[in-house]
Amino acid sequence: MTNEELLNKKFSRVFSGYDIIEVDDFLDDVLRDFERRDNEKQHLEARVKVLTDEVSWLQARIKSLEGMIE
Repeated sequence: MTNEELLNKKFSRVFSGYDIIEVDDFLDDVLRDFERRDNEKQHLEARVKVLTDEVSWLQARIKSLEGMIE
């Protein structure tokens, strides 16, 4: 389910159903959590990329230094 689908979710009204405002408030809270997690995921993916690139550079540097020793 996308954030947009969650934001636009509507429920049927019935006589003894749920309080619409309470449901809307809950969905707003869930949507904020989804957005926060999406942002955190993007941040962590970017950090993984940076660290992966750094590891590759360090591995290449180690090989270079090992070649100098031999």
